Amino acid sequence: MTVLMQLGAGPSGGALPPGLWPWLLGVAALCAVTFVALNRRLPRPILSLAIFDNRRFLAVVAVRVLLQAVSYSCLFWLPIFLQLGLGLGVVDAGLILTVFTATAAAGSFAAGVLAERMGQDRVALLGHALVLLGVAALLLGRPEGSSCGLLGGLALLGAGFSAVFTVVNAALLAAIERGPEGMLVGSYYTVSYIAGSLGIAATSFVAAQASEADASGYLAATTALAGCWLVGTAASLIISRVFPITSPSLAA
Repeated sequence: MTVLMQLGAGPSGGALPPGLWPWLLGVAALCAVTFVALNRRLPRPILSLAIFDNRRFLAVVAVRVLLQAVSYSCLFWLPIFLQLGLGLGVVDAGLILTVFTATAAAGSFAAGVLAERMGQDRVALLGHALVLLGVAALLLGRPEGSSCGLLGGLALLGAGFSAVFTVVNAALLAAIERGPEGMLVGSYYTVSYIAGSLGIAATSFVAAQASEADASGYLAATTALAGCWLVGTAASLIISRVFPITSPSLAA
């Protein structure tokens, strides 16, 4: 993440001396190899590699990682765009973002109800479609235009994210085995948070390449998010076919 932020700052910016980032990547790779080697030998490791023999769990984690980077990046960029891109104050930006949070809360409840009637696969697919429509609305709603596209995009994003992640989180519960429950859940959320942070760093790099720091940077980052979500949607659909991730029921 530090390397991505450094690259986004350009050759004259950033906090790292020039030429240091390749060494950081090497240290990161060495740390990863060391961590895996130690956890293979310890009788009670922090992370038992045996949990990754659960293919259904791996499928759920893969889907979550692919989509978490986009959802976190949206939450990061929306307040910045509202304030720097559209010139809104902190309070106004916060009020507008309540549209996103309200639809996300309502969508989580509705997703569970709809999944019982339509099936979880269809609800997840509907959520993917809503997210793509929401990103499209944000891309088409230029700063000088009306706020309808912005509000509509936020509503669609909130409903879409909640639908997708409700199904994925339910699938996690179905994939958990007796015994290492805590390790499975902890690994799931740790990896997803790392993916979200990497998404923010990557979109920050994309935005920094724009000619203007405010609106055009946001549009560049949002376009990158749309492409990432498309890739994530396609990959998650393929993964779901190879390793079914849906759970028997969402009634609980």
